[in-house]
Amino acid sequence: MERTLDEIATVIYTPAPTEAELEEIRKKEEEEERKRKEEEERAAEEAAAVKGKKGVQPKAVQKKVEEAPVEEEKPKEEEKPPQPDPSPAEAKAALKPPQDPLGEQVLHRDLLFSEAQLREMLQGTRQKFLTCVFKKKSTNLAIVKREGKEMIDASVDELDESLRA
Repeated sequence: MERTLDEIATVIYTPAPTEAELEEIRKKEEEEERKRKEEEERAAEEAAAVKGKKGVQPKAVQKKVEEAPVEEEKPKEEEKPPQPDPSPAEAKAALKPPQDPLGEQVLHRDLLFSEAQLREMLQGTRQKFLTCVFKKKSTNLAIVKREGKEMIDASVDELDESLRA
């Protein structure tokens, strides 16, 4: 699978989702799955009613059944205790570059790459790689041509000797 440099840089710089975000995504997916199953069941019941497998009810009765509120068991959401304010040490660790509790930098500022720098590095690396591949290709092509010519010359010499004899 090929990706553009922008896609690669975006993936590298996109932060991973937090546990809360992952939980929200899971809940949404579960809700969508439940709704989809309900729709499938409803469609199957309607199809069965149309085919005559079930007693066909008048449309007014069907509408009332469909419009009746469906009581669903909603799981009780666990109440999460309020998040305490981060300590000064946690706040310093969240800085870029991070700092230790004493306020000293953990990483040197120049060791962090910006997205633009990363893009430049990827482009430079790609350019060097392609240059190397093309040089190797042209070198191999020259070798193959030379060896082919030598083999043809050897064959011609051998045929000349066999004709003279």
